[in-house]
Amino acid sequence: MSQVYSLPLAELIKQTLPTNQWKQIWLKRTDYTLVILSLGLFVPIIFFDADQLIVEIIVAVDTILLMLVAGLRYYLLPAFPSKVLFIPKRFGWGWAINPRNPLGLVLNILVFIGVIVMLLVAIFST
Repeated sequence: MSQVYSLPLAELIKQTLPTNQWKQIWLKRTDYTLVILSLGLFVPIIFFDADQLIVEIIVAVDTILLMLVAGLRYYLLPAFPSKVLFIPKRFGWGWAINPRNPLGLVLNILVFIGVIVMLLVAIFST
């Protein structure tokens, strides 16, 4: 990398250090938020009967918040039109939709909205 930009490696590291520190702080905060929201899924079940509607609503809201924070954690990336739509999966076999492609970002958002709608329909249909 330092040869591409004709800069010494120490200079590149010094310039990217504040950005990397900010990213680490952001990732640590979202990790803590994910842990707290995950624990919030079990608290209503412990203190209330599982048949009550309030438990279903609390679990649904907590699940939606958990999905939002996880989405921010992994998909808060700038979109670039030059990126391909399908990329090889990082774990396992197959292909995944690239959220850095504008169409891929729209597809990811539509899937997220679809999951939330199905969750709400499943909860309130009983």
